[in-house]
Amino acid sequence: LNIAIVLHFGGSMYFGTDEFKSEKAILLASILGFLAVRQNDKFWVFVAQDDLDCIVKQSSNINSVKIAVNKLTNIECVGKKVNYKKIYTKLLKLLPKKSLVFLIGDFLENESFGFEFLSQKYEIFAAIIRDRFEEDPKFSGDVALCDNQTKNYFGANLDDFWRKSYKEETIKNDTNLYDKLHKCRANFAKFYTNENEINSLRKLLQ
Repeated sequence: LNIAIVLHFGGSMYFGTDEFKSEKAILLASILGFLAVRQNDKFWVFVAQDDLDCIVKQSSNINSVKIAVNKLTNIECVGKKVNYKKIYTKLLKLLPKKSLVFLIGDFLENESFGFEFLSQKYEIFAAIIRDRFEEDPKFSGDVALCDNQTKNYFGANLDDFWRKSYKEETIKNDTNLYDKLHKCRANFAKFYTNENEINSLRKLLQ
């Protein structure tokens, strides 16, 4: 088998209350890399931002996992945006036909996804990385926020009405995401930054 591990490192991945989402993504990538080596499968590691960067190409060597982790920890997320259709189009040209593609990211920009492109050729697994706080903010009042994609700062008032509307939009976004993944017959699971990843990983791989 060819195992492709694709980390979506947009600005929103640089967030977390217990652990950064980007750190959880790197941990998952390393586990998947070790599993591939154990099964003597060849694995690739990519970073998806505005373009697609190949970190490891067709390796079954355990040292390649370590090299990938070292490189991934030095990649900057802030100020970056993922061009989904562009990177998925590139994957179609790069990967052999019989490949398993693991997409790792928070998948918050729902309208931009191009799962249908990949599902025509590959089996897809989506690891959805989230922080509990970003799905359900627990505090209220005036706050200063930063958009990690644009690096713009702005003020906001998080009152009860705002929190309710925000949660509704989050649920709507995820419902749309799950529908797209189901249509593509993709396996998927959610991974939270404050939880052990083993149970979710079992769900993803079953």
